[in-house]
Amino acid sequence: MTVTLPPWSAEEIRRLLAQKGALQTSATGAAAARLTAASERLHELTGGHPALVQLACRQLQSNQLRLEELARLDQRTFDERLVAWFFRQEGPLTWWLLVLAHLLPGSSEPGLALSWLAHLLSHFSARAPGQESLRKASLLTVPGVRLSCDGKSVSLQEEIRHLLVQVGWRLLDPDERFRRELSRLVLTHSLAALELEAGQVLPEPDWQAWQRLQLLHHLIIEHQEGWRHGKLLLTRALAQRLPAEGSRLLAILQQFEGQLSPPQRRELHLWERQIQQLETTEWGRRPEQAEPA
Repeated sequence: MTVTLPPWSAEEIRRLLAQKGALQTSATGAAAARLTAASERLHELTGGHPALVQLACRQLQSNQLRLEELARLDQRTFDERLVAWFFRQEGPLTWWLLVLAHLLPGSSEPGLALSWLAHLLSHFSARAPGQESLRKASLLTVPGVRLSCDGKSVSLQEEIRHLLVQVGWRLLDPDERFRRELSRLVLTHSLAALELEAGQVLPEPDWQAWQRLQLLHHLIIEHQEGWRHGKLLLTRALAQRLPAEGSRLLAILQQFEGQLSPPQRRELHLWERQIQQLETTEWGRRPEQAEPA
């Protein structure tokens, strides 16, 4: 089970900044006022998300960001300053995290197996640092990275995934060439190869996760084909009364709502209501009969 930390308040951020020595002066008078103002602005820019606040603190400690700058930085510039922390990391860490952020359908996913991720990157045509081995210990140094209990799979908190997808990739891959190649690689990587990598036939939850992964990259490469594929999967989940699976599929389709036609948007909203009705029905069932999460 993954526990998501609630957002920090501006006061909690102020205490953290004080502990980190963000102002190397006495915490009285003007210095205290500046610290309070900076904490409130940092809360606005990060939404209080702990992983983003921690990244900002690292940038402050390394003098890549200054408290007095926060008042004049807009959201886009601030996000770019946070992403700069990833770009300064040595070895393949940054590339692996960028690839993971692009491949994951969403933060609710259980994560991707590190062995499968390495296997996928070994087929990537571009010579990239991600083809080097990655030490698990380096992942644990990154705010917002989640390793499974057995250390075999990895995922990202949504705010970090969003930062890497919307800012990191935009800066490094403005024409989306690398991302589209990665997506094509997912679509050509067969289930048989995935099962061979796992050394067994995949259990149903893993099979469903693989279907969701492929749906995301169908939508990236060919939107209309992806929509038809998603419609088939979602209709099947509703027919089988699987609201949790339907909700995950719906979340992927909603990422592309801006590209949908008006009839497709209406269909999307209809599915959303159907899933809510199913969830209400499932809630009333006995716990041992309910669909496993």
